[in-house]
Amino acid sequence: MGAIKPEGCAVEGCEAKRHAGVYCCRHYTRFIRHGDPLKGERRKRPKCTIEGCGKPHFAHGHCVAHYTRVRNHGDVNADFSRRNNVEFIESMKDYQGDECVVWPYFRNPKGYGQCIVTVNGILYRYAHRAVLAGACPPDPSKPRALHKCHNGHLGCVNPNHLYWGTDKDNRRDIVESGKNVLKLNKAQVIEIKRLLAEETYTHSVIAKMFGVSRAMIGNISQGRNWVGA
Repeated sequence: MGAIKPEGCAVEGCEAKRHAGVYCCRHYTRFIRHGDPLKGERRKRPKCTIEGCGKPHFAHGHCVAHYTRVRNHGDVNADFSRRNNVEFIESMKDYQGDECVVWPYFRNPKGYGQCIVTVNGILYRYAHRAVLAGACPPDPSKPRALHKCHNGHLGCVNPNHLYWGTDKDNRRDIVESGKNVLKLNKAQVIEIKRLLAEETYTHSVIAKMFGVSRAMIGNISQGRNWVGA
C-alpha cells in the first residue's frame, strides 16, 4: 500500500503541502507571528486602466508611460517617438509664422521640449536647439540657442524666435526678460553680497536660500547684476 498523501494547506487557493496544524510552512509562520495566516500576504499590484496596456499601475490609474503622457501632454495617446520628433523638426525649417510654436511632444519639468535627434551630423537633446540647427547651421562661436520671445520655458520652438548666441547674450536675455532679477530686492542682494564676502557658503547654497539660480548668484558675485546694491 502506497504512502498516504498529506493534506494541503487550509488557506483557500494555496496548493502547498501541510506543514503544521492545518497550514503550509509559509502560512503557519504568519499564523505564529501575527495570529493570522493571511497577514503580510503580498497584494497583487493593480494594472494600468488603459485598455490593452496591462502594465503595472504607477499613479492615478495609469502605468509610468501613460501617466507621463497625461502629465506632460494631457492625453494618454500623446506620441513623442523619435520619428515624429524628426518629422516635426523637418516641418519647421521653412516656417514663417510669428506666433510661438509649442513643442507638441515631451517637455521636461522646466517646460523645454526634449528629443534625441541628429541634425547635420550633430546630436541634439533639446528641441529648440534641433529646430534652430535645422533652420540655421550653428556657429561654433555662439553655442547658445536663445529665445527672442523669452518663452523657451513654455516650449516655444518657432525658428523665427530663435538665434545662436553667446553666454553674454544669454545673461542679457535673462535680465531683459526679468527672470531671477525680479525675485530679489535690494535688501536681499545686500545680504547675498555679505554672504559671498564671508565665503562661508557656496553659490549653490546661497541660491537655494533665496530661491534663485546658481548662475544668478554668480552674476551678482562677478558684478554683472545689481552693481549698485
